[in-house]
Amino acid sequence: MLRFAVDPATSAKAVQPTLSQAYTLGQDETPLQAQVAMADGELRCHVVAQRSAGVCLGFDSGSGTSMVATCLLQLREQPYRLVLELARNQIRLCLAKCDDWLFTDHPLAQPALKRLDQARELFTEAMVERDFMRAEHASREALRRAIEASEMLALAHAQALLRMRYASKGASTSAVGVRIDLSMDPLRLAPVLADLGVLIIPTPWRVLEPQPDSYEFANLDRWIQYAAKAGKRIVLGPLLDLSEAALPIWMIPKRHDETALRDRHTRFCTAIIHRYGAAVGMWITAVGLNECRFVPLRPETMVELTRRVAVAIRQPLPKAKLMVELAHPWGEDVAASPKAIPPLRWVQMLIDEGVRFDAVGVRLIQGAEERGGMVRDLLQISAMLERLIHLKVPIMLTAVGLPSSGKAGLAGTWRGPPSTELQARWLTAIITLGLSKRFIEMVCWGQLVDGDPSQPAMGLLTAAGKPKSAWDQFCSIRKRLKEPFGAGSAMPA
Repeated sequence: MLRFAVDPATSAKAVQPTLSQAYTLGQDETPLQAQVAMADGELRCHVVAQRSAGVCLGFDSGSGTSMVATCLLQLREQPYRLVLELARNQIRLCLAKCDDWLFTDHPLAQPALKRLDQARELFTEAMVERDFMRAEHASREALRRAIEASEMLALAHAQALLRMRYASKGASTSAVGVRIDLSMDPLRLAPVLADLGVLIIPTPWRVLEPQPDSYEFANLDRWIQYAAKAGKRIVLGPLLDLSEAALPIWMIPKRHDETALRDRHTRFCTAIIHRYGAAVGMWITAVGLNECRFVPLRPETMVELTRRVAVAIRQPLPKAKLMVELAHPWGEDVAASPKAIPPLRWVQMLIDEGVRFDAVGVRLIQGAEERGGMVRDLLQISAMLERLIHLKVPIMLTAVGLPSSGKAGLAGTWRGPPSTELQARWLTAIITLGLSKRFIEMVCWGQLVDGDPSQPAMGLLTAAGKPKSAWDQFCSIRKRLKEPFGAGSAMPA
């Protein structure tokens, strides 16, 4: 068992609101199935068949609630100090990335390193302090400053690389795009979309086939026709999405019947490919199969379904470009389901099984979902993306987003309560961070216009079509990326 001493007056309150999202970690930061709960004034992680483990949880550092983790710790009966271990690991991550990036002496890194030195001093103070409450206060402050240093460091590094990547040549027209909603009118949005080079157009099975063999393609037709006429690059899909929100209602009773699922989806997939094949620049074949959230599948079935979609596309379109999409790249579902497969292992499994694809898409929707959508700091995002380079295929951020309003819920907050200003700052930061990495070819915002008012406001435009601060930043970034940076500055952070 892992046990952590927690100050009930302050630290417990910082953990409790998002405790249901906590999970344990094993080697290579792989989530483990284990119970995490508060009991008798301690945080307890009931880990089985492990000699060491860490814990990852949401913590209110004083400027937003985000996921933070401890290092791997030896299982023992004596409790560790939770906040001290969180601060230790955050400082460790900063130092490790400085070394990995050879960034310690770079001028842009100095403000972040100064903040990190403050965190290290407070951490040392907490280590030697015998009074628990004073040590807890120093640990919390060390963690807060270490998170601030992490974000400053990630942004500084991204700005330096972005200047290098686009020093002599501007970005392609498809470097920045948006994912649209089929229910919107493309002609009404045409002035807004005029300068965009790429659109991700979804193909939700539930919407497009509301009854067996009864297709409703009118809205999808409008978007495909608009995008093709306007010369946009069309990314279509995912064709295979077995999430609860995407699976047709009439298919839900049959979701455990693999034969019925395969046959019915093949018919749907064939109808889409034959109707739109000539207009599509890239196909998203599948998303989230590895998570087993709503339709638990055997690994061989996951691979076979994905292969069938790829073959169905490439038979009539041998030169088609294909993408596999990861819905939640940190793999939190592995801690919740024994059938779930970690994201990187899933993609590698497809490669090993000979399923051909040209890119991997990654969704980064933060602050909107209870599981898989908890806010992470920018250094964690950067580190996660860099792990994808080992796949040796281009990466595309196919849906990034942060709410501009709403209550702080189980998914956490970035630097404070949701606001249009913070959304705009995060947008600038995430596009800078994404495009600074040469293996990432595209960053697409996940929602153009706010939709259901009961849901987080993720759009760049309000439901009435009024631009938010994030839209202004989005337009400014697109304009800036068209021209080489030369010796000038990169995008503001």
